[in-house]
Amino acid sequence: MTQRFAWLVFFYLVVSCSNKRPEQDDELSRRDFRLATLEGKPISDETLNGKILILNIWATWCKPCIDEIPDLVKLGEKLPEDYILLVASNEAPKKIDRFIDRYGFDLEFIRLKSDPEALGVDLFPTTYIFNEKGKLIEIVKGTRDWDSEEMIQFLERVL
Repeated sequence: MTQRFAWLVFFYLVVSCSNKRPEQDDELSRRDFRLATLEGKPISDETLNGKILILNIWATWCKPCIDEIPDLVKLGEKLPEDYILLVASNEAPKKIDRFIDRYGFDLEFIRLKSDPEALGVDLFPTTYIFNEKGKLIEIVKGTRDWDSEEMIQFLERVL
């Protein structure tokens, strides 16, 4: 009975945190992601030039996303200055603000103004890693232990 319950919970989490989408475009670049502050101010691609961007796409209703955020906070504390870690949702700013107030995570939460499906997001969370020129280097689907030594080495390896 316990194993059956565990499988049901697993299935629910997978289904609840995924979207259907068309084939992913391998030519995505940082410019394809329309980003804005929670106040609505656009984040231009020029402001990100010269920085390595780790862009985590998440949702307030996604339990795996919420579970992953503390590791992202720890990762953010370890990153050198030439890295930027942004956590983006396409949900309403008020909903994101309520989430921040409830949990108090210290991260740069922003709005994703682009359609997640058009960007290839078929699972929350999905993390995009761009080099300093805005070229997409890696897509990480699902949760990770972001502050682990293995992930730090992975980031160093792909960049």
